[in-house]
Amino acid sequence: MSQKTSTVIALDPALQEGGGLEHRLGSGHTVRVVGEDDVHITDPAGRLAVRITLSAEGPVVELAGATLKLETPGELALKCQRLTVDAEQDVALRAGGEMDLRSTGELTMHSDEDLKATAECIWLN
Repeated sequence: MSQKTSTVIALDPALQEGGGLEHRLGSGHTVRVVGEDDVHITDPAGRLAVRITLSAEGPVVELAGATLKLETPGELALKCQRLTVDAEQDVALRAGGEMDLRSTGELTMHSDEDLKATAECIWLN
């Protein structure tokens, strides 16, 4: 099995552009340090792909791209005050095991079309 190696890149202050430091990667992407608290990664066309903003509350990471995938052989946990998913098209949730959907407040389902529930047994109340 091959080992990955890491390279530390020293950003040259001579490359300052607009008060920031930048480095072009072999992929054509550019890593730019903007001010004291922002890191931007742009694609070869100059479009912003990743923005990391460091604040007193913690880092804020913004990702933009055609596809975003998160994959892990272990657990993926999201913990937040509020979670919003807004899809312009379909949403699919699949579980190879049990799925638990619960709320301590009201749970509302709405569809402009039919609502289908299929199971061996459906328990209502």
